[in-house]
Amino acid sequence: MLGINLIAFFSMVIPMLVKLGFAIFGVYAVLRVLKHLDDKSRLEKERNEKLDKLINLIEQKG
Repeated sequence: MLGINLIAFFSMVIPMLVKLGFAIFGVYAVLRVLKHLDDKSRLEKERNEKLDKLINLIEQKG
């Protein structure tokens, strides 16, 4: 009898754990993508500022 109860218990718990794992992975993936986009935006802004300085320097010399 105990074996049947354990099988019933695990047959309910395992799918819930799998769904929870997918949900946690989904949240993690979204947060990583948002962090990557934020870093990319910051780096592009810095690059554009450096390019503006370089263009201004070239225009002053030319």
